[in-house]
Amino acid sequence: MQADWDPAEHHDEYREALMAYIDKRIKAGEIERAPEAKEPKEERSTTPADLMETLRRSVRHGGETRAEKGAGRKKTTKRGKRPASRKKKAAKRT
Repeated sequence: MQADWDPAEHHDEYREALMAYIDKRIKAGEIERAPEAKEPKEERSTTPADLMETLRRSVRHGGETRAEKGAGRKKTTKRGKRPASRKKKAAKRT
């Protein structure tokens, strides 16, 4: 079954219901105007000069990676407690 698709034959029932709900809320005075949007923060530039400065700071701080910074820490469970130490299994007697 093939036929040309005519968008005029179809309508968006969800959008119609949503717009009716919004209109109803506006008429009832239940909607407040949203605050004005803040100006977007200035994006940091990715110029080569900035990359070099970042590299210099990294070298000054010892060049530690995130993994190396936490390497000396003891592992903990989700609750922050150290897991119980495991006992060695006793050797089997024959």
